[in-house]
Amino acid sequence: MFDNNLIPPEQHGFLKGRSVTSNLIGALEIITTLAEKSVPADTICFDFRKAFDKVLRSILLSKLKKLNCPEFLISWITSFLSDRSMSVLIGNCKSSPVPTPSGVPQGSVLGPTLFLVMIADLPSFCQTDGVHCFLFADDVKIVGSDPACLQSFIDKLVVWSRENCLPIAPDKCSVTHFLPHLNPKQQYFFDGTAIPSTSGPVRDLGVMVSSDLSWDEHIKVCTRKAYSALYCLLKAIKSNNPTVLTRLYTVYVRPLLEFASPVFNPTLKRQAKELEKIQKLATRRIFFRSPLLRNYLSSFHYSDRLKVLNLESLSARRKRFDLKYFHQALVGLTPRNFEINVRKSITRGSSMKVFVPGYKSKYKRSFFSYRAARFFTKLPRSVQSISKHKAFVASLLV
Repeated sequence: MFDNNLIPPEQHGFLKGRSVTSNLIGALEIITTLAEKSVPADTICFDFRKAFDKVLRSILLSKLKKLNCPEFLISWITSFLSDRSMSVLIGNCKSSPVPTPSGVPQGSVLGPTLFLVMIADLPSFCQTDGVHCFLFADDVKIVGSDPACLQSFIDKLVVWSRENCLPIAPDKCSVTHFLPHLNPKQQYFFDGTAIPSTSGPVRDLGVMVSSDLSWDEHIKVCTRKAYSALYCLLKAIKSNNPTVLTRLYTVYVRPLLEFASPVFNPTLKRQAKELEKIQKLATRRIFFRSPLLRNYLSSFHYSDRLKVLNLESLSARRKRFDLKYFHQALVGLTPRNFEINVRKSITRGSSMKVFVPGYKSKYKRSFFSYRAARFFTKLPRSVQSISKHKAFVASLLV
């Protein structure tokens, strides 16, 4: 399906080269481009009611036939989905099995792919000029600046939802009005029910997105989680081995600070400082725990502690993640759904040359497309010219 372009480019879930990061960067590219021109945008997120469990198998199989799926494979999938049941286990008490006439099995290898088939025609069915659609499995998000066009997309989505028997809960959907000081804050309706507007930051695929395009709230949330995780880790683990403690920190705490970092990598020093505080605290605690390192705690600066524990600063890691994602898009391993100003080079070295786009507003100058392009152009020409992605990533670690 992927090789034959049967999965729409709007889908970012369960697919190689697409992710939460590609979904959010694509949406924010549109929002920040409009903000650069002082044009407010609206984002509407839709919530399906138990989407995986509600899939009607008859509709799914008919869609497979429309995609010219071979009959023997349709028969095999029919068998895979048929005669399934569920039961509930609480302690040692298990209920009697109940037949499940609908849904695709969650946790199975094939389940996610079958759901992608089910939802694959949504973007084309609801296609509306001026509205950009982004999917991540059953999460649907639309972005646009024209309220009439956005409402038209919603009306089409109502029809698609009915025809495919996948109900949407309007009260669990949300509207975010970007640039609130300029935005008219239009009210939108799903089948006659008003979709609630959010006044504060909204959680979008695990990232807190604010209407003023600030990352203060997201950084506040993820640092709070990281502090809590670090406290629980140090309380639960009694080991004094710095290697073990460092490994546990990198597995259970650091990922909370780095999830989808190309989306929010802060350009403000105070925001970067808040993130770095967690790792500074972690390295101090690890030194204090270790009998061998404790005596050096007062004389070793943060950079010294990082070298001893074989860690990098979080800011250096975020920069590398930016460059890694930028290069993936440059060589076509992930969607190039943000501006990359590339021209043929007449000088020695790389045949293509990346230029930093010229932006005036703070929204674009703090966004990924500007930040990553600036990082990339500062790399040595020998590194910029590497076309193999693994070799490029390896060169960043040298």
